[in-house]
Amino acid sequence: GEEGAPGDDFFAAAVERLDGLEVETRSYAGGSPARVLHDLAEQGECDLIVVGSPHRDGVLRGSVARSLLHGAPVPIAIAPLGYGGSEHGPLQRIAVGYDATEEAEEALRLAAALAREAGAGIEVPNVERPKNPPIAAFEYTLDFPEDPKEILERARHELGAVEAAAKVLTGTTAEALSEACASGVDLLCVGSRGYGAATRVLLGSVADEL
Repeated sequence: GEEGAPGDDFFAAAVERLDGLEVETRSYAGGSPARVLHDLAEQGECDLIVVGSPHRDGVLRGSVARSLLHGAPVPIAIAPLGYGGSEHGPLQRIAVGYDATEEAEEALRLAAALAREAGAGIEVPNVERPKNPPIAAFEYTLDFPEDPKEILERARHELGAVEAAAKVLTGTTAEALSEACASGVDLLCVGSRGYGAATRVLLGSVADEL
C-alpha cells in the first residue's frame, strides 16, 4: 500500500519482531485470507505458510489454519494457542506422527530436513492400531494392520544418519500424539489427508484434531 496507509503500523511491528530478517510486506483487500495464502503458494511464492491458532478457544473450526490444512500445496506450520506467550529457542527435538502412509512419508522427509538444518533429534511415535477398532468420526487408521515396530524401524532406516528415537503409543491417534509431545518436543510434523469437506468427514483428520 501507499506510505501512511492503515496497515503501516502493523507491518512495522511485525518487521521489528523478525529481528533483522529480510522481509517483504504485502496487503490485500477483500477475499479470504486462506485463499490469498493458498494462491501465493500455488504461484510458487512461498515454501511454507505459518499461521496462528484462533484467538478464542484454539479450535481450528472455520479458521484460516483449517481452511489451508487440507488444500495448500506447501507445508503449513501452526503455532498453538499461547505459543507467543513464552520464549522459544532453536529446534532441538522434532516429532513425526508416522504410520507409513504417503502423507506420513512426506512429514518424515520434512522433519528430517529440518532436523539436519537445526542439528535437532527426531522422535517417531506410532499409535498402535487396535485389533477391532471402533468407527469414529475423527479417527482414521491404516487399511492394513502392520506391526508398529516394523513401521518404526522403516522410519528410522529412512532417516539415515539423523538421530532418531522410535516408540509405540496406545490410544486414539491425536490424543496419544498430543500427550507424547506435551514436553520436550519443539515441533510435531504430521501429514494431512485429502481435500474437501466430504473427504474430511469420511476419513477424519488427525491433523484437525491436533
